[in-house]
Amino acid sequence: MRAKLQPGDDVALGLVTLSIHTSASYARGIDNHPRFLRTLEDEITRSRAFNHELAVLLLSAEGPRDQQAFNAWCPRLRQSVRPVDRVALRSSGTVEILMPEAGRAAALRLLQQIGELAPPLRCGIALFPSTAQSAEQLLEAAEAARARAAPGQPQIASGAPAPPVTWWRRPRPGSDRGLGRVDANAG
Repeated sequence: MRAKLQPGDDVALGLVTLSIHTSASYARGIDNHPRFLRTLEDEITRSRAFNHELAVLLLSAEGPRDQQAFNAWCPRLRQSVRPVDRVALRSSGTVEILMPEAGRAAALRLLQQIGELAPPLRCGIALFPSTAQSAEQLLEAAEAARARAAPGQPQIASGAPAPPVTWWRRPRPGSDRGLGRVDANAG
């Protein structure tokens, strides 16, 4: 069987899943998943030793149109996070963010910030140590929360929905309107 693959496609070969990327797939400061996983494991060790929280966010686009906007937005994401945060491309259309020494409130603030620039996103959030104790458990919990989330309605891995995120939209050039408040949960 032959198939044409493009950057961003995932291929399962037995028990192994391959993600197809080009060298241009990774913007400066955006890691790949294996590097993200190693960093997450190190941060969990550090957080456990110093009794700190950390947050893991999984963000994904909704449909093909949103996917195109997501691909254009992804390289700019690094500018929205703190210098200590880690961003990685998990697979086609899914980004993972590690926020050391951050809890629920900081994760929701980040979502509010990036909401100004991003297409409608599904987001799952998992917190250490309250949600899970290992890197794999955190990623599984964030993935399950993301699967339950609606665009603009992030889910915390405990199962409780996060409070509504209010995003601010910038006016179009030449518009006489100021910044407009948009309820992320309204139709």
